Amino acid sequence: MQQDMKLVITALGGGAPMPISELLHIIRESEGKLLECRISSMGAISAAYLFVEGNWHKIAKLENMLESFGNRHHLALHFKRDETDIDELKQLPYTIDVISADRIGLADELAKFFLERDMTILDLTANRYSAVRTELPLVSIRLIIGIPLSHRIISLRDEFLDYCDEFNLDAVMEPVKP
Repeated sequence: MQQDMKLVITALGGGAPMPISELLHIIRESEGKLLECRISSMGAISAAYLFVEGNWHKIAKLENMLESFGNRHHLALHFKRDETDIDELKQLPYTIDVISADRIGLADELAKFFLERDMTILDLTANRYSAVRTELPLVSIRLIIGIPLSHRIISLRDEFLDYCDEFNLDAVMEPVKP
């Protein structure tokens, strides 16, 4: 039995809203299965990130359809087949939430902390905002990391909380829940 392939798609467009309905229709028409989808806007730029699964024929058909879709809508469109061995992905997913007074480089520092300990960063989001009553600029950073099964979680948690104490960061580290 042939194993299904996976395709990661990114689309960036500016000026007009992302034609997401048409993009989802193309995936359905190619008979690909949509595994994950994220759409966001940053300023006037729209971005879509999609993860699709299908057999070789369906993925090849989708790739051909995406080319004309991107050209028609003047999108920066990229796609790549994910050929990762499933055994490489055997990690415990943990969510890290950090809130702090806004400071330059905090997301970089947090990413470096986990990468130096052989963690995988699966997702990172950061938002800057003003505190409700004081107007102090704050930053909220959420990471989802993959912890290799060989690592001791309690040791990582203790080390991370010590790191947060040192830099006056309010943080929570907990398993990703379904």
